[in-house]
Amino acid sequence: MRPLENFPFAVSIADAAKITGLSESTIRKSFMTPGRRPPGLPNPPPHIRPTPGRILVLTAPLPAWVAGLGQGSATPVSKRRGARTKVERLRGAIDAQRVVTDSVGGDA
Repeated sequence: MRPLENFPFAVSIADAAKITGLSESTIRKSFMTPGRRPPGLPNPPPHIRPTPGRILVLTAPLPAWVAGLGQGSATPVSKRRGARTKVERLRGAIDAQRVVTDSVGGDA
């Protein structure tokens, strides 16, 4: 294990929250996988993992990361897999019926 004194340029998530003025939960949520990450959060700030389960946030790029908040995730979120839900099927049927009704109606 490397001692934390070797990382003066990195701080814990709690200290990063104090530096940026954001809540700890916002910074923690940015480490979620892109599919589960709440909208409006970018990729996690530059960080290192000195030991398993420990995350240290790099302090130099923190201002640029905070400026990127609200611009959405940099990685696209893929559509969910599997069959369409009941609501999706009904919306598709309603949209298809509108197209047929509009094309048959003409200039009434």
